[in-house]
Amino acid sequence: FDMKRNSTKICSRCISRDRKRAPNEPYFFSAANNLDFGEVPINLPDLTMVQEMLIAGIHVHVKVLQVRGAQYKYRGHVVHFLRNVGRLFEELPALPEEV
Repeated sequence: FDMKRNSTKICSRCISRDRKRAPNEPYFFSAANNLDFGEVPINLPDLTMVQEMLIAGIHVHVKVLQVRGAQYKYRGHVVHFLRNVGRLFEELPALPEEV
């Protein structure tokens, strides 16, 4: 899964999104926009997608496909509801039924 990140580890999509922002808007992935992921701990190794899902506190699943003409579409039904679904795991690994 190549996100095409530059030398500052920012993907090309995020860069193009921030180019289009208004001067008074915060950067998309920023603390001002409540989307700052913070620094990745240096002692955390490069993880596989499965390993990331096992230690993640929140799980989001949407299947996005690229179709002819470089357009994107969602597969299946995707509905977004505003809910407090955050849950903190105190112990790892989480049980399969909790993931």
